[in-house]
Amino acid sequence: MRQIPVRIPASVPKGTLRVLISDADTLERMRRLSPAVSQSLDLNSTIDLLNKEHRNDNLYVALLEANPQATVQDKVMPAMPLSIMNVMDGMRSTQEMTVYGESAIHESSIPVGYAFHGSQVLTLTIK
Repeated sequence: MRQIPVRIPASVPKGTLRVLISDADTLERMRRLSPAVSQSLDLNSTIDLLNKEHRNDNLYVALLEANPQATVQDKVMPAMPLSIMNVMDGMRSTQEMTVYGESAIHESSIPVGYAFHGSQVLTLTIK
């Protein structure tokens, strides 16, 4: 049995909040870049991206809110306002920007000592 303390930020708006308990691969799929973008990165950006990858021997807990998140080249921009996304909309056609339906507002992890695979999502209602 493992315990991971998770603090819900006071800035989280009322409504639905999802808690994702998962392996590293599930989190990587959430923020993975499209192949065209990852091929156009320079060496320093590629190294930076590889250093940000999650370890496969950790258990992760991520708080997800329903605000869109964008990835521009190798930079993650959580809770991006729709007005900003509309201004940057031209980047989508060149695949320099990838938009996801949820933002990871908090993430924590603990080492478990072995690789594993799987995930579970809990839905919380913030009142």
